[in-house]
Amino acid sequence: MGPQDLSVSPQERPLIGVARAAMAMYQLDADYRHQLYMTGQETLVIINGDAPAAVGAGVVISLTASREDHAPDAKYVGPCGTGIEAHRTAILDERENAASAGARLFDSEKRSAESGDALRIRYAAQTATLTSVALTSAQGLEKALRHIAVMIGADPGKVVVKPNLSFVDAGMTPEKAEALVRIWQAGAISYQTLYENLQREELASVERTADDETKLSNLESRADLVDVALL
Repeated sequence: MGPQDLSVSPQERPLIGVARAAMAMYQLDADYRHQLYMTGQETLVIINGDAPAAVGAGVVISLTASREDHAPDAKYVGPCGTGIEAHRTAILDERENAASAGARLFDSEKRSAESGDALRIRYAAQTATLTSVALTSAQGLEKALRHIAVMIGADPGKVVVKPNLSFVDAGMTPEKAEALVRIWQAGAISYQTLYENLQREELASVERTADDETKLSNLESRADLVDVALL
C-alpha cells in the first residue's frame, strides 16, 4: 500500500516535507548557536608589547613596549555576528515550511465538493493527503482480507473495510444538536438527513443506518413500556 494507491512503485512519503524542514532547522540551529557562542568569545590582542602571563577578571595587565618609539596597546576583538539575525529568520521560515507541509495532509478536507476524477487528478499531481492515505489503507486492507476469505472458503464479496475519514474532534455542541432536532421535528428535513448529520458529528454510530437506529429506538421504547407496566 502506498500513500496514494496500491501500486508497488515507491511513492513520495506524505510527511517528507516536514522531515526536510526539520533537517534544515537542525542544521540552521547548529550554525545559529555556534555564532552566538563565538560572538561572546573575544580575543585579546597585544600591539607593540609582550603577551601577559594571564588574562581574565582580577588580572592586572602591565605592558612594556617592545620598541621605544612605539606605544604598547591591548584590546579585545570579536566577531560582529552579522549572520545571526539571518539564521534566526531562516529557522522561522523553515518552521513555516514544516507547518505548511503538514497542513497539506488536510487539504482534501477543504475540497470535499470535488468529483472523484478531479480528486484523482489532483492527488496524482501532489503529495498524498490524509484522506487519500486513509482511503488507500482501507483499500489495501480490504484486498488482503478478501484474499484471506478466499483461502478459508468465505465469500470475499462480503468483506468491506470502511475508513474513518473524521480526523478532527466532533464540533457539534448540545445547542446545535438540539436545534437540528427541532428542524427535523418541524418537517424541514428528513430523519435520514438528521441522522447523517449526527453521524458526521460522531453523535450517532457510523455502524448503523437510520433504519437500524429507528428499530433500536422502537425496541427500547417498548422495553420501557414493559418496565412501567410491571411497576
